[in-house]
Amino acid sequence: MSASLQEPWYFYGVNLSNIFWQARRLSRAAGPLQTARLAARLSRHLPRLWRLKQSGRPLIVIALIERLGDLVSSEPLIRLIRDRHKEACILWCLEPHYSELLRHHPLLDGLIEVKSFTEWRSLATLFPFTKIYDLHPNLFPCRRFPGLLSKRHGDPRVTMRNYYHFPGGLLGAFSRAGGLPFEPRSPEISITRETKARVDKLRLPNAFWVVHTRSEDTQRDWRPSHWEKLIREVPLPVVEVGQRPVLPKSARSLSTLSILEQAEVIRRARFFVGVDSGPAHLAHAMRTPAVILLGTFLDFRRHNPYTGFYQGPPGALHVRVNGPCSEIPFSLVKEAVTKRMETLGCVSASTSIQNETVS
Repeated sequence: MSASLQEPWYFYGVNLSNIFWQARRLSRAAGPLQTARLAARLSRHLPRLWRLKQSGRPLIVIALIERLGDLVSSEPLIRLIRDRHKEACILWCLEPHYSELLRHHPLLDGLIEVKSFTEWRSLATLFPFTKIYDLHPNLFPCRRFPGLLSKRHGDPRVTMRNYYHFPGGLLGAFSRAGGLPFEPRSPEISITRETKARVDKLRLPNAFWVVHTRSEDTQRDWRPSHWEKLIREVPLPVVEVGQRPVLPKSARSLSTLSILEQAEVIRRARFFVGVDSGPAHLAHAMRTPAVILLGTFLDFRRHNPYTGFYQGPPGALHVRVNGPCSEIPFSLVKEAVTKRMETLGCVSASTSIQNETVS
């Protein structure tokens, strides 16, 4: 009897003692209720993953769980990994809020929805995936469980403090973090027929422009008064996307759209103007001509988050200052918008501003 008790107990291919060990370790940093919920969520993943593992196909997981802009910018890695593993079952691990973005991707076989970075790391430790591509920078913080976790997969030299120091913007950083070669590509998003039908019902103007005025990080935001002045001077209907609109009622706010609905609205626009944000990366994926406002962010001063179409002209005009985005002069942004409209045939060249420069 004592010998049988020493044998490991397995639940869908996972040693149960490992789950208990993970729960006990986490209970020191979080309460027992949070730990119990995490253990329950981990257990619910296992039956499905085990069935996929038993199918005989290599089981590959790509992990980047949050932030809309990060997920959009890393989409080209799906194509790169599929080229490497043509016969594999490839899953993406992310938070449920962002599932819509990748649920219909033609090169993915499914998603793994987690509610925290710690849940992902625990699952990666417990389950015998064939291959893990962890795109998170090293020492990525978990918002639910305190503490920083060191990378076990990919390149640990890419950290939260230096990821913009690597060439290639966000895609370059995530490629290196995942142990993949950097190939400069633009992201792509699949828009469903149902999404297009819902956007049809919005009855948008034939010609309009889109703005996004607020990022998740206030360091990236431009002054609301400048936005209000800009929309008064641009002779086209304007639509504002994003969950926290700042423009007056003269601009049409679509703050309740889903991620794919925002992308489809941006695709139909003549051009996009916005701060560095998730919707800006959606605009990149939609190949919508843009003006992007960039300032210093954390310790990064001349960073460029974009590759491909938005790396610079003609896809995107970058307006930047060596300081916070809020310090970008109104005249610089107006000049860039005027140039963009001239290129697209929206206004005559006589309306352009000649006394400032745009980088």
